[in-house]
Amino acid sequence: MVFDKPATDLSFVNKLLRTMALREASGLIRPLDNPSMGVKFRFDLNQSENMRRKIRLVGISKIGIQKLSKIKQVTVEVFGQDHRVSFQVNILKVSEDGVWVSVPSSIEKTERRTRQRHACRHKKVPLFKPGDWEIDISDVSAPPVFGLYQPLANWTLVDDLSFGGLCVETRFPSVVSWLERSPSFEHSMVQLPMTKPFMVHTELRWSKRIRERIETEDGLELSIQKYKFGLEFMDPSMEFLQAVAEFLKIMDITKDAVQGDKG
Repeated sequence: MVFDKPATDLSFVNKLLRTMALREASGLIRPLDNPSMGVKFRFDLNQSENMRRKIRLVGISKIGIQKLSKIKQVTVEVFGQDHRVSFQVNILKVSEDGVWVSVPSSIEKTERRTRQRHACRHKKVPLFKPGDWEIDISDVSAPPVFGLYQPLANWTLVDDLSFGGLCVETRFPSVVSWLERSPSFEHSMVQLPMTKPFMVHTELRWSKRIRERIETEDGLELSIQKYKFGLEFMDPSMEFLQAVAEFLKIMDITKDAVQGDKG
């Protein structure tokens, strides 16, 4: 999701806060009258379903709790690898269990992306089926169908995934043509590894054609054409978002393990 101006729509603000809570995003709490002071925190995951009245920030040290006990207004800064958001709120309650703050009426600042996209590895690739799309075996631009494997041919590989949507790559233009004619579909299916399929309402946001040239072992140069399209999740269920969170956490652990082996 991309926005350059402050977000003021309350439903959007609440959805963004819920996503950050689900990811247990972390950041700094800064007093308005002393912005040089920063207290580390993380969002309370258990509160992600109800954040319309107040927000609970946890993981704060005892010293941080003491510093915030007499402060009323703060700026909350949330950090990510490819985004940064901040908002001003009032402190409602300070205790050993964390700090309760008011829900902001707007997001003060954000950069290009509020949801980090995670590239999917080939050994753990999610699958996506758009709406009620079915392969027409007479369509030469559709994926090939082999006997009992016909149901699998209706699914496409997910190239990258985030809490806000996904990007799909295919070599067959038939699915892209269908999506462009029907950009909004309520009954799409997302299959994450080792989970049940989830039905998700998705909407097409962009599509593009990519032409690549590769060289074979014989020295021949081949031209390959493929297609990518991006879709946004529309009001996804908490159960689905939690499954995505678990999948991305596993992906991060796997990534760290691979990098450790290389080191």
